[in-house]
Parts: sequence; structure tokens; C-alpha cells
Amino acid sequence: MILRSRLLWKLFAGMAAIVLVTATVIGFLAARQAETEALGEVERRLTGQARLVRAIVAEELLAGFDLDARVRDLAGGSSREADRSGLESGDRFRLTIMDGSGRVIADSDLDPQRAENHADRPEVLAARSLGLGSAVRRSASLERDMMYVAVPVLTPAGEVGGFVRVATSLQAVDHRLRALRRAVFGAAALATIIGLGVAFFFARRVAAPLVGVAALADAWERGDYHRRVEVSSRDEIGRLAAALNRTSAQISDQLQTITNDRNQLTAILAGMVEGLVAVDEQDRIVLLNEAATELLGIQGRTDLPGRPLYEATRVPEIGQALRSAQTSGETVDGEASVGDGLRRRALEIHAAPLLNGGGQVIGAVAVLHDVTQLQRLEGIRRQFVSNVSHELKTPLTAIRGYVETLLDAQDLDQATRQRFLERIRIQTARLSALVTDLLSLSRIEAGEDAVERRPLDLRVPVMEATRALRSAAEAREVRLLFDLPEHPVIVVGEEESLRQAFSNLIDNAIKYSDERGRVEIELRVEGQRAVVVVADQGVGIEPHQLDRIFERFYRVDRARSRDLGGTGLGLAIVKNVAQAMGGEVSVTSGPGEGSRFEMSLPLAEPAT
Repeated sequence: MILRSRLLWKLFAGMAAIVLVTATVIGFLAARQAETEALGEVERRLTGQARLVRAIVAEELLAGFDLDARVRDLAGGSSREADRSGLESGDRFRLTIMDGSGRVIADSDLDPQRAENHADRPEVLAARSLGLGSAVRRSASLERDMMYVAVPVLTPAGEVGGFVRVATSLQAVDHRLRALRRAVFGAAALATIIGLGVAFFFARRVAAPLVGVAALADAWERGDYHRRVEVSSRDEIGRLAAALNRTSAQISDQLQTITNDRNQLTAILAGMVEGLVAVDEQDRIVLLNEAATELLGIQGRTDLPGRPLYEATRVPEIGQALRSAQTSGETVDGEASVGDGLRRRALEIHAAPLLNGGGQVIGAVAVLHDVTQLQRLEGIRRQFVSNVSHELKTPLTAIRGYVETLLDAQDLDQATRQRFLERIRIQTARLSALVTDLLSLSRIEAGEDAVERRPLDLRVPVMEATRALRSAAEAREVRLLFDLPEHPVIVVGEEESLRQAFSNLIDNAIKYSDERGRVEIELRVEGQRAVVVVADQGVGIEPHQLDRIFERFYRVDRARSRDLGGTGLGLAIVKNVAQAMGGEVSVTSGPGEGSRFEMSLPLAEPAT
């Protein structure tokens, strides 16, 4: 990973540039210094030779003697002396004698007659004005780089009477310089390689913790706070890495705490049956739990947080309650209605302001209570009280009327008196049946604690209910046909409640059957459930009444039901008995087709 770091290569490139520039400059300066020293040494030697030759030939030059042979001898001798000194590699000196005008009088390498006038040569001009002149240039006659040193020959009057110039080829010097340059640049290259290695080592040492810090920052950006930076030094970078590791550990702990709190809050909100809606100051949704989405009919939408409240619901009471809570800074209560028809729901709204740490209002939260069931139960309660009052009032009023008549009319004949007493007996029996059914229904609805449940053979309550109603069936000439299995059908329940439920079903079937009709009673096992079927061939039930026949005091035919002594609670008892024992009851019927009631109960476990 460190080798892919751009920081590493940037640091290395900077250090490498410094190493390369330093090595290049040092090598260049060393080569230039060596070249300067080599040329200076040659120049000093040539200067000494020139002055020596001037001392030898000065008198002869001023006297006008022929110096050509003399110059060649001197040039050869100087070359041998140079060889012995080891300053050159056998190259000869070129010796040139000129008069005061720059004309060549003698030359060790050329015929003086063919030589050009040297008065304009740089070394001659410098020697004329400074007493010593030197120059390095390429010789046109010898076609090689040469160093020239010239000294003036002065007359006794102090005037320039001529010049002595000594020159030598720089080829040997070039050989020495090339060798020296190779050595210098070789050493520079070696130093560069070593420097680059050291630079890479230090660049990597500096970049490694910084790369780790960058990787740590990337991990933080991804939400990973478990990553750590390796601390390999105690300098500023090492202290930075250690501080970041501590910070990462603290953030990780804090995030874990926040996550746990959030999970707990999420679990609490998800488990709430009340809807929760929270908005900010701009009425944008901050929180909307699952119960609220179900109450408002917007399940499955995950894009609501951050959107205006009116995009989630068109119920104005919720928005008004939230805004009132923000404006007043106090709890606000309200009511709302959601949906219509069978899907209508009644909601209670409790809104409160949300405050920040400084006590300023930053939003509001509303709790939505679904009170539909409560209102429905309240309606049922009121209807139940009304029905009970009506059902109790009717027989009591009749009994009171008959009793008052008997008391006031002492001269009634025996037949009339007997008829009145019979009416009183019937109303009393009806009142007793009504109270009995109410007590039974209350006991069943009280729950499992009020009902003693134990394993029993379901055939027993079915047969007992059938035997008890045989005389009623014979009075209406209705045949009772039943089909029971030969083996026991074991369920867990209360025998008396089941007997009463089956009695209600069979009694209704007998009452609403035509005379000389038949009622079929069947008990069978379907999978893990026992099914009791009571079917008649009576008048049947209209389809729109099928959903209500299990309600308390609901009668399909009120007049006929009262005539037959019905209380309107029989099927409600059947339904409650079935539900109390983990079962269910259903009906299939049609006008003129009779009715078919089925009660399904779970079979007992084999161990039971």
C-alpha cells in the first residue's frame, strides 16, 4: 500500500531532485576545478619556460641573429625536461620568437617565412600591455587545441623589442581531464545512488505514518472507526498518529453507545402501537414510526424523512396540532378522522414542542392514538345497555301489567286468571333465560381464568345437547339426524360451555326449520381440528345479515324470535365459546336454502 502512495513518491521525488542537483553541481564544480588547476599548472609551466627562453635568447634576438636552429634546440630540450617532470605525456613545446612588430623570426614547428604576423594574437597583445599573456585556442596550422604563453623581450631602453611565445598541445591535458571527469562523475553517480536510497528510506519513514493517517481518514469517511495507525516514532507525526488512534477509539465507543441507544429507541418506536410524528421548524418530517404510517395509510414509503408533512398526510388536524405546539410551547390535544366507510379511523392527537439544549423550540412531536376500537366498544356498550334495558323492560312490563290486572280485577273468571298466570310464567321464563344467557356470556368473555379447560371427548356435549332438545324437535315434528365418529374426538375446553354452544345452534336450527323438516348434526375431524356442523332446511338468512348475526341481541326476524322465546344472545355465546377455546365459527346460508353453521376447534395434543 505504501508503494502506491503519491505522498511517498512526492517526498522521494523532492529528495531525489535535491540529491541529483547536489551531485551534479558538486561533480560539475569538481570537474571545473580540476580543469582550472590542470590548465593553471600548464600555464605556470609554460610561463617558466617562456621566461627561461627569453633569458637565453634575449641578447641574440635584440642583436638580430638567426635564431631558427637555436629555437629548435631549445624546444627539444624543453620537451625532454617536461617529460622528466611528468607534467605532460611526451608532447613537445612549440617555441616561437617574434620581433617587436609581431613578425615571426623563428618557430620550432613552422617555417618562419610562411607564418603570419602574430601581432594581433591575444597572448601577444596581453604580453605587450601586461608583460605576460596567455590564451587557449585551436591552432589553424597544427589543427589542435593549444595553450599559448607569451612574454615580451625588452630593450635596454624598456621598449618591447620582441616576444617569446611558448605553446603546447592540450591533448594530454584533455586525456587527464577526461579521466578525472570520469572519476568525479562516477563518484557523483555512486553518491547519487546512495543518496537516492537514503532519500527513499527517509521518504518512506516519513510517508508511512502519513499514509496511515490518510487511510484512517478514509476509514472514518466510510464509517469504519476500528482502524488504527501504526505508531513507529515519538516525533510530531508519531504523536499525531497516537492522538488519532485515541480519537478513533473514543469515536468508536461513542458511536457504539449512540448505536445502542438508537437501536433501543428504534425498537421502542417500532413496538409502539401509537403513531409518532416528529417535525422540525419548517414542518419537515424528522421521524415517522411504523404505527404512524399504518394509521395514515402510507406504509412502505421510506422517502418521507426530510419532506414536508403535507406530502405524507392530508389530515389537517395533525399539522395544526404540531404548529400550535411549536407556537405556544405547550402540549396541544386534538382529534382527527382518517379514511372513510369501513376503513375510517378515529385518532386522538397529543402534540408537544421539541426543545434544544438552550430551551429553544426546534420542532414538535405528535403521538397518535387509534381510538376507533374504543369508540366502537363504547358504541357497543351503549347499544348493549340499551338492548338489555329494552329486553328486560319488555317482560317486566308485561309481568307488571298482568299482576296489576289480577290484583285490581278480583272478579275475573278462572279461565282468564289462568291465562294471565300462564303469560306471567312465560315472561318470567323469558326473563330467566335472558339473565342466564347474560351471565353465561359474561363468564365466557371474562377469559381463560374464568373458564376451566380440560381434555374432553367432544362427542359428549354434542350428544347431551341433542338429547336435551329432542322433545323440542318432536313438538315441531323436526327430525334430528346426527353423524358422530366411533372413536373419541379429544379437545381441550369446558364441557358446560360447549354443551350450551351446541344447544344454542341446535335450538336455533329447530326453531327456524319448517315443521316436519330435519336438522343434521355432524362431528368430523379435519387435519388437526374437530368440526361440528349443524345444518337446517329453514328460511335461511339474507346475505347482508350474515356479518351481524353473531352480534348481541341481533335478530334476523325479531317478531318470530320473540315468539319463539329467543334472547338474541345465543349466537354471540357460540362465537365467544369458540374463540375462548382457540376455534372459530362460520355460517353459510341463503334465503329459502336453510343455514349451515360450522364450529371448528383445535384437537388436543397427543401428550394431553
